[in-house]
Amino acid sequence: MTMTDTGANARAIERIAKLYEQLEKDCPARSAEEARGLVVRLAELLYRFMAGDETTGGEESPLRLSEASRRALLECGELMRSEIEPDLFGSLLQTVAEPEYRSRLGMHYTSVPNRMKLLKPLLMDELYEELERSRDCAERLDRLHGRIAGIRLFDPACGSGNFLIQGYKELRRLEMAIVKRRQRLVDRMGKGALSPRVSLAQLYGIELDSFACETARISLKVAECRMNAEFEREFGRAQQGGRGYLEKAAAVENEEIKENEETGTDEGKGPGATIVCGNAIRLRWEDVCPRDEGYAVYVIGNPPFLGARLLSSEQKEDIREAFADRIEERGRGKPGQANDLDYIACWFVRGARYIRGRGGNAKLAFVSTNSICQGAQVHHLWPSLLQGGVEIGFAHRSFRWANDAKDNAAVICVIIGLRNRSDLPKHLYDGETRRQVRRISPYLTDTADIAIAGGRKQPLSALPPMAFGSMPNDGGHLLLSDEERANIVAEYPEAERFLRRFAGARDFIGGRARWCIWLDGEDAAQEAMRLAPLRERIRQVERHRLSSRREATRRLGAMPYRFGEVRHREAPALLVPCHSSEQRDYIPIGLVDSRTIVGNSALAVYDPEPWTLGVIASRMHMAWVRTVGGRIKTDLRYSADICYNSFPFPTIMEPQQQAIADHVRLVLTAREAYPGRTLAELYDPGAMPEELRLAHERLDLAIDGCYRPEPFGSDEERLEWLMRLYERMAT
Repeated sequence: MTMTDTGANARAIERIAKLYEQLEKDCPARSAEEARGLVVRLAELLYRFMAGDETTGGEESPLRLSEASRRALLECGELMRSEIEPDLFGSLLQTVAEPEYRSRLGMHYTSVPNRMKLLKPLLMDELYEELERSRDCAERLDRLHGRIAGIRLFDPACGSGNFLIQGYKELRRLEMAIVKRRQRLVDRMGKGALSPRVSLAQLYGIELDSFACETARISLKVAECRMNAEFEREFGRAQQGGRGYLEKAAAVENEEIKENEETGTDEGKGPGATIVCGNAIRLRWEDVCPRDEGYAVYVIGNPPFLGARLLSSEQKEDIREAFADRIEERGRGKPGQANDLDYIACWFVRGARYIRGRGGNAKLAFVSTNSICQGAQVHHLWPSLLQGGVEIGFAHRSFRWANDAKDNAAVICVIIGLRNRSDLPKHLYDGETRRQVRRISPYLTDTADIAIAGGRKQPLSALPPMAFGSMPNDGGHLLLSDEERANIVAEYPEAERFLRRFAGARDFIGGRARWCIWLDGEDAAQEAMRLAPLRERIRQVERHRLSSRREATRRLGAMPYRFGEVRHREAPALLVPCHSSEQRDYIPIGLVDSRTIVGNSALAVYDPEPWTLGVIASRMHMAWVRTVGGRIKTDLRYSADICYNSFPFPTIMEPQQQAIADHVRLVLTAREAYPGRTLAELYDPGAMPEELRLAHERLDLAIDGCYRPEPFGSDEERLEWLMRLYERMAT
């Protein structure tokens, strides 16, 4: 269920909001803290109503309810009791309590199908397989029942408790399946056997936000009530001191609330779940969820999705804390690993450390952005994760996870399960397809555990150097459209020699004509400054740079006529876009003349041999790029150091170079047959001209033949060959 699946959710939000507004009238809050406290009280009231206790806390309660509030509470509580899933309880409350939270709700709320993508391969599939094997043996069923009662679920970024709730519900339903099967095998069962053994005490969580902690605790109690009700409907009311589970749960909750009011504690420990409010990166996980003998711990969750460039100073410090001596600080020419890692890397490092050395009694699975399996982050993160016998046991490869925000933004996610080294099968998931594999690499492929190092300055293979494009750093004032260039040249014909074609990735692929002011030195700059439109643009660049917060940019203000970073050479160039759609079979690359300035959204190989274009435009190279390169969402991000400089290509002789060059000419000829089409149109998979496709396929065969005489049957075969060759060449 998602927040938009049923009208019940909308009705619940509306009614909770109405109730909250009424409570605010009865108990006006004087501070933000009191306002949040009021919502916690609201949660307690709703919980009691869902548990069957329709009192309002008696005279000692700080809430003095008017008749209007009581009517709203009855109406809201009935809806919550009958229609709302407990895993939505906390999210609904946060929607009311923190309006700014609503736009982020899809990012925080994990749908049931996505939770099950994690929980099933981590533990539930195995447990149900064991149930099937044990179905005709009461003794084995009892052992399985005892096993699930000894499972601990630990979410170190639990939010309002969605993953813990789902895991708890799944264990309770499995327990009911065990009890039901055992009843069929045994004529009579004692009343004690009908008591559920799976309890909230098996659940552990850490959450930074105190309000989320409160809602998690209450939502878990709601889940307990629901599951106890299911148990009673199936097996009858179990006797515990003469009261049913629902009444007892409400009483326990009331006692806990009263105790917390008296002691002022916020530890979240007791007969229920252990939810600790704190920073999961700074806390000792063993102190929250002890790794006791006889218990199996499954670490689960959906830690924060924050990219490396979006972190606060405190979050960057968290990364340093998590990696400790493994982080290589920026400075003295060394790459800054802390600056290249997404925040979620902290949870993977801490999690691997937590499960390491505990055999099959500790496993981990997190939902993550796919960036930790791509580009430079792989080299920075995975070698430390896979130390000491930890391996990837299963993984869901990249999938789109749309949220419920108004702009319906999507995050591209993976799910990764870590375990201690085992002979148990490993599984890779692509959508609904599952396949058993021999191994799972950090790139989530069936290849060796190799992490391609970033920062390589020169090609590993005998390929020419690749350079970054030139960056204007101009606020847009050195760049011109076709129309702007035409207007300037019409009025000042002498300006034409100062204007050059400019090609970034979008310009090149989309066929857009852009130009730039390009001045070779101070003499040319002085001449250009005599022309009014160029002079005004150069002065705008100066103002833009001098107003920057960055000292390096302000220094560039001394030469406003010059690009901020100049890497152009007066030679023909092979242009490689830094970004390209994942849908294309090939990245659209091509040649530009010596006067074209390649922009910083593209890369350039200057004065290239034709066969070089054939290598980069090949299916073999694309298999490499799709695996080791970075991504923007699911689109490809091409980098010189990882995609090109690290690409393993065998040394070839002149006859092979010539054969590849001949195929390159056929590719270019096929493109030229469609002068009215852009590269974006030519390389659209659904509209690619047949002769262009055939020319590429012949080029692919020529490149494949440089590696081995036998043709490759798939990209997986190509990748496995490339990884082995990389390992040999890099060492």
